[in-house]
Amino acid sequence: RFTRDVRTYSYKKLRITDVPGVAAFEGKDDEDIAFNAARKCDQILFLINDDDVQSEVAECLSRIFSLGKPVMCIINVKQGISDSLSDKEMKMFRNRLNKKFNMDRINAIKNQMFAFGTSYGQDWHSIRFAYVHLKAAYMAQQPQYEQYADELLELSRFEYVDRMIVDEVSQKGGFYKLKSYADIVT
Repeated sequence: RFTRDVRTYSYKKLRITDVPGVAAFEGKDDEDIAFNAARKCDQILFLINDDDVQSEVAECLSRIFSLGKPVMCIINVKQGISDSLSDKEMKMFRNRLNKKFNMDRINAIKNQMFAFGTSYGQDWHSIRFAYVHLKAAYMAQQPQYEQYADELLELSRFEYVDRMIVDEVSQKGGFYKLKSYADIVT
């Protein structure tokens, strides 16, 4: 629960709105803020952690999916990484992270989400999933990790998320904008 209010950023000529997380303990106010913002947006990026795929998270995704907005699910793969990196620590992180990005494990998480969707009477197979290590992507942008920046960014797999968002917006952005406007008016 890092974000406690609505924050807007510019990214590649897009307006990205970050909202409080949903399904947090005692986070009803956060959820209300998040869902109000979701009603006004064109595209939803639903962020979950790979170690937190629970029914409460799925219930929130079901509510989001019910809005009729296009949804992408970003799964943050959690793997510890030291703030004081060395070559040895970087090698250990790379090995541990590659195990976390194992396709059998990734597909199991995705299938678990599909099963949750079915339990809510929804078909979530239209949701695009991307897996990323957000801390590595963040660290790649920090000057103190400059010597590891390229490898951290590559290991984070954030470039895949970036391409997925840009592809979606460039292919369907006009439709989403019109649909959002119609939703707001309705």
